[in-house]
Amino acid sequence: MKYTLSEIAEILGGELYANAERQEQSPCPTGMADVTVDLEAVCIDSRRVKAGSVFFALAGARVDGHDFIEDVFKACAACAVVNKEYYVCHGGAYIVVEDTLAALQALAKAHRDRIDPKVVGITGSVGKTTTKELCALAVGAKYNTLKTAGNYNSVYGMPMTALLLEPEHEAAVFEMGMNGLGEISVMSAIGRPDVAMITNIGVAHIEFLGSREGILKAKMEIAEGIKPGGVLILNLDDEYLRTVPESDRYRTIWVGIEDERADWRAIDIESTGNGVRFVCLHDGNRCVVEIPVPGMHNVINGLCAIAAAVELGVPMEDAAKALAGFKSDGKRMDISVVRGVTLVNDAYNASPESVRASLDVLAEQACKGKRYAVLSDMLELGVESGKYHREVGAYAAGKVDGLIVYGDFAQDYSGGAVDAGMNRLSVYGCDDAEAAGRLLTAIAEDGDAVLFKGSRGMKCEKVLEVFVVSG
Repeated sequence: MKYTLSEIAEILGGELYANAERQEQSPCPTGMADVTVDLEAVCIDSRRVKAGSVFFALAGARVDGHDFIEDVFKACAACAVVNKEYYVCHGGAYIVVEDTLAALQALAKAHRDRIDPKVVGITGSVGKTTTKELCALAVGAKYNTLKTAGNYNSVYGMPMTALLLEPEHEAAVFEMGMNGLGEISVMSAIGRPDVAMITNIGVAHIEFLGSREGILKAKMEIAEGIKPGGVLILNLDDEYLRTVPESDRYRTIWVGIEDERADWRAIDIESTGNGVRFVCLHDGNRCVVEIPVPGMHNVINGLCAIAAAVELGVPMEDAAKALAGFKSDGKRMDISVVRGVTLVNDAYNASPESVRASLDVLAEQACKGKRYAVLSDMLELGVESGKYHREVGAYAAGKVDGLIVYGDFAQDYSGGAVDAGMNRLSVYGCDDAEAAGRLLTAIAEDGDAVLFKGSRGMKCEKVLEVFVVSG
C-alpha cells in the first residue's frame, strides 16, 4: 500500500516541510507532498536507508537518529521524521512531530487499522518467540499470516512489523516484549488483538519491575487492546496467571497440563529426543500433536498456538498438524552433533525459568557419556541476582556431570551447585567465553552432551563456536 508524504504527515499530526534552515522552512511544494512511499521503506536505522525511505529519527539511550540526517539524505531518503526541537540543517523533506517514537507507533496503528487482519498478540516471560513461531504456523494453516520477524518485539520493533502488513495478509501474529510498565499497553493498542495470550510469569526483567507481581501487571497490559468480545489465553499451571480474574470485555481461555480444569489440556506427554509428542484435549475432542522442539515448556506453547488458531476459525486438526513444521532459528534449542558430542544450543537468552527448562532438555538427551552445561550470567535480575544464580546452580547439580561457568555470577552458580552436592572438581570457572570454549574442547568426548545457555550480552554462543572451530 502506498501513502503520500502529506497523508503520512496527517496521520502523524505533524507538519511537512522542505528546504534547509529552519528559519527558511516552508510548506512542501505540492509535487513533493504528493510523493508516494511504500511503508516497507520506513526505516529507523540510518545504515539501512535507501532511495525512497522514510527515516524516523529515534532518540535512544546511546544513539540519536537525528545525528544521521545528513547521511539519510545522501542515501536519497524521501523524507525524515524529526522531533520539533531538532534544528533542520540539511536539504530534504521533513515531517516535524512532537515525538518521533510516538509518531512511528501512530503510523503503525493507522496502517494496521486500514488492513484490519485477524490478530494474535503474544507475551510472557519465557518462550514468546517460540510461541510466536508455533502460532504463526497454526494460524497459517488457514490464513495468509504475517509474523514478527526474529524477536522484533519492542515498542519500536512491533510497530515496524505492523507496517509490513499488506492487503493480502489475512492474519498477523505479533510478539510483545517489554522492559517496563506501559510498553505492552502501547503495542496492544497498535495490534488490537482478536486473541491475546500470556505464556507464563517469570523473573526476567524483575530488575525494572521489582517483583513478579509487577511483571504480571506489565504483561496483563496486553489485555487492554483486545477487541471487545475477543479472547485472552492464559496458562492455568502458572501460579501468578491463575489469579487473573475473568473480564466482561473478553473471554478467558485456560491452557494447562497439571490442572484438569483447563479448557485446553495436554496429556500422554513424551519426549522424542528432538521434540515432544502429546495428546491435546479440548471440548470433548482430541488430537495428537508433535512439535520438533524439545522441552515440557513447549507443550504449553503448543497448546496456546492451537487454541489461538481455533478461536480464529482454524480446524483443530489442521492447527495441530501445522506445528510439525516448526524449525529452529539456530539460536534457540538447536540440537546438533559435532565430533560425536551432542550440542544443545539455547544460548540466545537466559532467565532462571528458561535455564531450568534447558537443563531438563539436556537431561532428556540420549547420552552414553557425560552431560555438561556451559552457563553464563542471567542479566536484568536486580538485587537478588546472586540468589537466582545460586538456585539455578543447585538445580544444575541434579542434571549434569560437569558445569562450566563464566561471568560476574560464576561463583554463585558454582556455590549453588557444590552446596547441592556436586563435586567441586566437576565445576569449572573460566574468565570468558573463549576460555570456556577451549576448556570444553579439552574435556568433551565422543558420546557427551553439552548445553549452552546465557543472556545475550554474555555471548555464550562463542563457546560453541570455539569448540566447533577447535576440532
